[in-house]
Amino acid sequence: MMDPLWLLILLPVAALSGWVAATVSRFQWRSRNRVPKAYMQGINYLLNEQRENALDNFYESFDADNENYDLLFPIGNLYRQKGEIGKATRIHQLLVERTDLTGEQRSEAFYELGFDYYSAGILDKAEQVFKELLQNPRFREKSHNLLREIYEQEREWDQCISITKKLNRFSSEDYLPVLAQYYCELAEEAIRTGNYNKAEDYVQTALDTEIDCVRAILQSGRIRAIRGEHQSAIEIWKTIETINPKYISETAGLVLESYKALNQSHKAADFLKKVAETEQNSQFAIIYVDILQSLNREQEAEKFLLNWIRKHKSFDCLNRLVLLKLKSSTSIKRSDIELIEEMIINQTNPTRHYKCQRCGYDVKVLHWQCPSCRVWDQFEIQQSLQHSLVD
Repeated sequence: MMDPLWLLILLPVAALSGWVAATVSRFQWRSRNRVPKAYMQGINYLLNEQRENALDNFYESFDADNENYDLLFPIGNLYRQKGEIGKATRIHQLLVERTDLTGEQRSEAFYELGFDYYSAGILDKAEQVFKELLQNPRFREKSHNLLREIYEQEREWDQCISITKKLNRFSSEDYLPVLAQYYCELAEEAIRTGNYNKAEDYVQTALDTEIDCVRAILQSGRIRAIRGEHQSAIEIWKTIETINPKYISETAGLVLESYKALNQSHKAADFLKKVAETEQNSQFAIIYVDILQSLNREQEAEKFLLNWIRKHKSFDCLNRLVLLKLKSSTSIKRSDIELIEEMIINQTNPTRHYKCQRCGYDVKVLHWQCPSCRVWDQFEIQQSLQHSLVD
């Protein structure tokens, strides 16, 4: 199927071909020299679907004074699409400098020039272009959005907040969740520098912007835990279970650390059991068993593992049950038990990763913004590939 952008070129090319043919017939080829040879060769290449050759010939014959703006414009965009930003920039720059374009045509060429700069990473020039287009109704939302992305890349969060507030006033899209993420970024910077009061203010603003912002809730609990208010931190983190259950696994480690600080291992065990059963996650089940063992509740751990294996057919939990049995044995050498344990761990060591639900980008550590598609809050934890007894 032909690229729609090529169709934009083909339509004026067809019209131009007809014009050339009519001119030739009427004036008996007297005006043939007005159409460059390379340009006509490009038309032939395009009609024969030799796109790369066609584009090269169009560029060779490119003339900023050519009246056929509708043809020159998509050629520039095609070069940018191919990654040849220099050629795209030259075409759009020359178009912007023309004096015969309508205001709308010049604005369009100017926007594409800004996009060329943005694609090339020349962010200061791109910023200048998009700022000039902020009041243009046609390009207002696009320009606000691209400025927002530029400020994101430069990590200018105050600028991000300012432009996003303006964008949210007229856009049909809800940018409040993104705005909350910017406040969380400022909170993160304040936490790193030890300015916890300021961080708390940013977190509260994030929650005022988006009441169920999971990242802000996590940060709020972290600030409390840093201050030694572990019980308060635990209560804050537990609210995530009802707000957005997919982040339960992210809170588990934090909650366990605070329970540990409070010397409340039994409560940590109860919490982990609930998380494991809610998430149907064998890795949390194993951590729960580890806590039971630390509390000398081996029989309870064994019973839990047997029930889990019956229900979920987890090979990982079977391995843990084997180790539990081996450790209670008096007839097997300690060194042999350690060898078997090492072999089992090497075979079943889980790897936790996250996948962007927008573009599929895969990472090992949770990112709040996807490094690939740059969309916020789209990563979901992928359950470790758990061995099954029925595989």
